[in-house]
Amino acid sequence: MDRPVSAYVVEYGVPHNVLNNAIRDGFRGKPWGLKAHKASWGRMWAVEQSDFDSWYQKYQKNRQKRKVKPNV
Repeated sequence: MDRPVSAYVVEYGVPHNVLNNAIRDGFRGKPWGLKAHKASWGRMWAVEQSDFDSWYQKYQKNRQKRKVKPNV
């Protein structure tokens, strides 16, 4: 199921700039990027729920690492 990026921002609380950067990295072919495509209903980007779920798990894991890492 395709959903607009804005829906993920509202539901999961991920900032827009984080998702936009992930989509940009997906187009550049980086492994941590998020696959997206232009939505048929307008000028928005749409993401498959399964793609977002796998990306979000990696995002959460990396957030946890950054929080645990001591400031030196």
